[in-house]
Amino acid sequence: MLKNPGILWVCGTPIGNFSDSSHRLSEVLGGVQLVVCEDTRVAGQLLQKLEIDVPLLSLEKFSEARRLSSVITRLSNGDSVALISDAGTPAISDPGYRLVAAAGAANIRIKPIPGPNAITTLLSVAGIPADQYVFVGFFPRKSAAFLSMLNELRRLQWPVCGFESPNRILDRLEEVVLLDPDAFVCVGKELTKTHETIWRGTAADVLKRLKAATVKGEFALIIWPSATPAGPIDQFVDEMKAAKVPSAKIIEIGTRWAGFSRNPLYERVNK
Repeated sequence: MLKNPGILWVCGTPIGNFSDSSHRLSEVLGGVQLVVCEDTRVAGQLLQKLEIDVPLLSLEKFSEARRLSSVITRLSNGDSVALISDAGTPAISDPGYRLVAAAGAANIRIKPIPGPNAITTLLSVAGIPADQYVFVGFFPRKSAAFLSMLNELRRLQWPVCGFESPNRILDRLEEVVLLDPDAFVCVGKELTKTHETIWRGTAADVLKRLKAATVKGEFALIIWPSATPAGPIDQFVDEMKAAKVPSAKIIEIGTRWAGFSRNPLYERVNK
């Protein structure tokens, strides 16, 4: 059993399969006086699997600010504390960074315990160069914001990685297909879990296959723009109209994603 009083351990946990827990993770969790987590029910399942009995304290986003002081006090008084999220690495699209920042400001030692991450897990099986990529967390909910973001990032020609809900994953792929059907896409569903499924291919191909699948669970998405630039305005508008895209949507997509000037595009759409 580890005894490291006054240390905040930031612990990566399995993203779905408890068997991915490391020996070091078990050793650290078994040696602390408190485990800070998002959901005590989820954390309790992990501790039960590891046969560890340690008090739990929920520090999800709605309670994080008001409970920080009590955790810092315990750390300052010599208790060891482990920070975990429901799955993966804390403070990466999850609560926790405020606790880490507060601990640093209080001169408390902070030590990481590395663990799985859904994005790097998916990148490892995508079959594309991953020496440079952009992680955006959860993709923007609104179409305009999503397209605007991709318009900025696609110039880098780097894979764009993030999380998407099952309610929006098909819409996201349809938007990519409208602009860049040859873009490479990799979609991971329920990674490391019993119903893990991974789709790779062009945006158009993956969309077709995903429509025939059960769209439930947690999704990670990688979009790697094709190197082919958008065609001239006439070709672009003709393709959009052939796909029965509304005029307002053509203008929105053309200006936000394809980089066309609004006035010439508006004139061509309404010709």
